[in-house]
Amino acid sequence: MEGRLWLKVLIGMGLGLIVGTLLGPSVGLVEIQTGSMIGSWLALPGKLFLATVQMIVIPLVIASVIRGLAASENIEQLKKLGVRVTLFFAVTTALAAAIGLTVGNVIKPGASMTSLAQATQDVDVPDTPARPSLVEMPDTLIGLLPGNPLDAMVEGEMLQIVIFSVIFGIALVSMAPKQSRPMLE
Repeated sequence: MEGRLWLKVLIGMGLGLIVGTLLGPSVGLVEIQTGSMIGSWLALPGKLFLATVQMIVIPLVIASVIRGLAASENIEQLKKLGVRVTLFFAVTTALAAAIGLTVGNVIKPGASMTSLAQATQDVDVPDTPARPSLVEMPDTLIGLLPGNPLDAMVEGEMLQIVIFSVIFGIALVSMAPKQSRPMLE
């Protein structure tokens, strides 16, 4: 099993399913409160791991984006790369959206839930979310820029953090290497 992380993950998942089933209220081996307490303690290492990963994500993203942009040291090369990356993301996003809409229209997830909610009349079926109109679009785009980058980091607004990092990286590339080197180091 040494060096086979995938096998360790599968074994851990299997053991987790078994223990969770045995501690669950449907089996009845332990009382609900006792099972809940044991489950909370068993979940503690995983929750600590996820918290530490989330704690590292924002500084890692900022450093990666800024260092990646500043590594080019040529604004013209950066412009060409930016156009290619933007086109790549636009095409892949459009493709992903088309696949998602097609699969959603074929499968029709939640169709039975909507008819069930309408039949019982007890549950309100939420309306579709409103898209920004053409008039609201400039404000929506301005909202992508972080007014306060530290606030965006505290709130975990990854898109704003990436946009801030891109602007910061471009600013460093635009500066003379002698001036930007202390910041990069």
